Amino acid sequence: MANKDPTVFVVDDDAAVRSSLCWLISSLNLPVQAFPSALDFLDAVAPTRSGCVIVDVKMPGMSGLRLQQEIRDRYPNLTTIVMSAYGSPETAARAVADGALAYIEKPVNDEVLIDLVRKGLGRNPGNSRQPALPI
Repeated sequence: MANKDPTVFVVDDDAAVRSSLCWLISSLNLPVQAFPSALDFLDAVAPTRSGCVIVDVKMPGMSGLRLQQEIRDRYPNLTTIVMSAYGSPETAARAVADGALAYIEKPVNDEVLIDLVRKGLGRNPGNSRQPALPI
């Protein structure tokens, strides 16, 4: 059973990106928490939490794609949106194959991200294998 209200989690090593995304999400009156690394997220967020995780691919330590796998395996009530400034078709395909709701490239289009976050928060808890949305 998921606890607390669904939250949007932002995981990106770039402080400016974290701040910008948090501002955007909070402007929608949604709870948001930000983390500078995958390990910080894993240390702080209980597996029972629900919501949506926006995760950057390229980060020091654990990559965003590896974090996505951890989320898929350990956090049944979280969906992921993977983003990258260094995208490739292979990275996008891997993210989607591993269960990401979507893969988007930076700079992020605010309207697209808002739509994806709303879809991510609306997914059925525990069903991380729903089809990914094309972008």
